[in-house]
Amino acid sequence: MNEQMVQFILSHPLFSQIRPESIMAIMSNVMVLQVKAGQVIMREGDDDDGLYLIQRGSCFARKRTEWGERELCIVKAPELFGEMEILSPSVRLATIIAREDTILYRIDQAGVARLVATENSFVRNLARELVQRIKTQDSVVSAELYKSYRALTFALANLTDSRDPETGSHLARTRSYCAILAELLSRQARYKGIINADFVDNIYDLSPLHDIGKVAVPDVILRKPQPLTIEEFEIMKNHTTAGALAFDQALHESDNYLFRMGRRICLSHHERWNGLGYPQGLRGEEIPIEARIMALADVYDALLSKRVYKEAFSYGQAMFEIRRGAGNAFDPLLAELMLANIHDFEHVNEKYVDTGLDDGSGWPDLFSAFSV
Repeated sequence: MNEQMVQFILSHPLFSQIRPESIMAIMSNVMVLQVKAGQVIMREGDDDDGLYLIQRGSCFARKRTEWGERELCIVKAPELFGEMEILSPSVRLATIIAREDTILYRIDQAGVARLVATENSFVRNLARELVQRIKTQDSVVSAELYKSYRALTFALANLTDSRDPETGSHLARTRSYCAILAELLSRQARYKGIINADFVDNIYDLSPLHDIGKVAVPDVILRKPQPLTIEEFEIMKNHTTAGALAFDQALHESDNYLFRMGRRICLSHHERWNGLGYPQGLRGEEIPIEARIMALADVYDALLSKRVYKEAFSYGQAMFEIRRGAGNAFDPLLAELMLANIHDFEHVNEKYVDTGLDDGSGWPDLFSAFSV
């Protein structure tokens, strides 16, 4: 068994050019772990200083976020994880879960320290591995810039919504719904490579700006508690193109992916799967995926929110309406994913509670949510 372990460890690039006797000398520092699918190997926040090599199987790496748990990546045999933490006493930064029945070799920090002290090639290989890993991660400066950008985006969205009776809680809920839907969609085979971790982060950040075009709608219409006239509704519908125009101006200065995503959300979040939405009457997959996500998140929140013309729907009533709208108003796959994971969405709704009554933003009735 020890000989098999030694051969496997030496076959990994991190341990290439290391003398076999050096690996044999740390066998007491190596533990074999056999874990079942779904079993947690280590949890985010744990104090764990081991270096893990996957001999057979694969694992998920997941991390807590503001909207829930996000899948970072899949680690497969013969890859390793834990190389960052062995150099630092800091706690684990992600949760690792077996994706299938998996066998791992865990080398503790004492074993790694012994290799560092006796094998120059291991030090070089470890340095190379760490540099490569750092290149693929955000630097501290980038993280701080990103944090500032996120705060500024949400502040801008809140400023826009200060003219609209919908509350800031609406923005907090819908951005979380969008992130959950995007994360669920990323696990579907047809969206692999299309929706990734960056997409999930970006829609979380940009979705609060979906109604930024309402700054162009007169207060007399935007804040009207009664049903809108046909003429008023036509003016209200212009908020989609006004929002897109704001992003067009930004794109003129910089052709940025974030600006393009923001434009698609603003312009198309009132399009409907059956082609009866606006402003372009797009149908099915002609509608950008981020706009389809926003449309479902927006309506689900409207269903659960109290208006002057209706009480808040119960969770059961909201599920019925989402099911009824699947393939009609909404992307049927997104509706299916929401319904299959409905407790995640209910948790968000309970986390961000409205502080007051929304007067309805001039929407004439509940099912305006399906058309406006």
